[in-house]
Amino acid sequence: MNKPDFIKEVLFEEKEVKNRILDIRKIIFDYYKSFENVKVFSVLKGGEYLSKLLALSSFDKKFQENYISANSYLNNKKLPNNKINIDFMRNEIQSLWGEQILIIDDIYDTGNTLKQIYGKFAQKGAIVQNVVLIKRKNNQFEIPILTYGCEIEQKDYLVGCGLDYNDGYRNLPYIASIKE
Repeated sequence: MNKPDFIKEVLFEEKEVKNRILDIRKIIFDYYKSFENVKVFSVLKGGEYLSKLLALSSFDKKFQENYISANSYLNNKKLPNNKINIDFMRNEIQSLWGEQILIIDDIYDTGNTLKQIYGKFAQKGAIVQNVVLIKRKNNQFEIPILTYGCEIEQKDYLVGCGLDYNDGYRNLPYIASIKE
């Protein structure tokens, strides 16, 4: 497969990503083995990619798939004070007391998005876990992570496996940094 010319370096090849997905799936199943119902919320659009690779509900019907949208921009302007617009996409979240919630996202970068999503569910009494494909080593906001696939130290912009470059290239089967 030819790599796009904006790729600086492939950090995790397709085979390594696939192996990490299998590891993540095993950890999720082990963690939730004694629970009857788990509501899975994939953060669009990057988390949707990981969620499809994990295919939790295909293996076990206890995992109920849902989607959530989170955006730090409104009308092409960055929201002030690290604010994130969260859209639960018609999912009923009035009371989630004691419910098991699994949030799936592509990257734990600063942690701002996941922290705010986590907070919304926790406010409703849910027991929340987070799973991400990529975790940066130094995060501004700390949140509990059940597991992650790959950990990186560098701050390069990443693409592939759910991460986009100019609203494209999410489906690249590897994770790469891009040229500046």
